[in-house]
Amino acid sequence: PALVRLLREARYFLLLRLSVPPQALEMFQSSALFRSRTGNMDLIVNMHNSILDRLLPVERPLLAPYLARFDDVIEQGITSLTWKSDFIDDFIAMSMDQIKSVDGVLVTMKDNFATIESIIALWNAPLIERNSKPMEKDDFETACKTFRSARIASIR
Repeated sequence: PALVRLLREARYFLLLRLSVPPQALEMFQSSALFRSRTGNMDLIVNMHNSILDRLLPVERPLLAPYLARFDDVIEQGITSLTWKSDFIDDFIAMSMDQIKSVDGVLVTMKDNFATIESIIALWNAPLIERNSKPMEKDDFETACKTFRSARIASIR
């Protein structure tokens, strides 16, 4: 917010043809770069928050190593990088790659689970079919064998 305010004020000063302090002018000349970087970082933050929102508690241990790697990459940006650091673009690229990796794993997990659920839903039928009228034991066993064979074949 402070950076955005500074860039906005410098822009208004220039539009009004007022003098702008040299440091503010230098930062204003890099405003496109700052906007690009903040946009990319906002995208990274939004992807991370989206992942955490979609993640179920039982899925968290499966994604824990990927999230730990992302946290390791981000730690550098939190503790030591500034806007003027030389390799800030490399940091943003590494962070973006890492969060895309985490998102890809989560999407794959969710897709696989949905596929499993749809397959199991197809199996939601009894293995034995009963008739409403009484049957002889041999007829019932024959009917059960054929029905069970057909159900097992459909499951496979």
